[in-house]
Amino acid sequence: MDSTQVRIAVDATGGDYAPAEIVMGAVRAKAELGVQVLLVGDPEQIRASVSQPESLRDIEIVAAEGTIEM
Repeated sequence: MDSTQVRIAVDATGGDYAPAEIVMGAVRAKAELGVQVLLVGDPEQIRASVSQPESLRDIEIVAAEGTIEM
């Protein structure tokens, strides 16, 4: 990783319409802004939310140890 590259961690499974909308936004940010994206949450849910799995190729998925229900 370039030391000047912006790295963003995103809670992929929290919020409205998650994880699909969150993941779509992360993929778009990666493509348009060139930032490094880490999606945090349930890896199975994150992967299942995309129709083109290759879109996650350069995005790191970090398994969340737990969740907080609201």
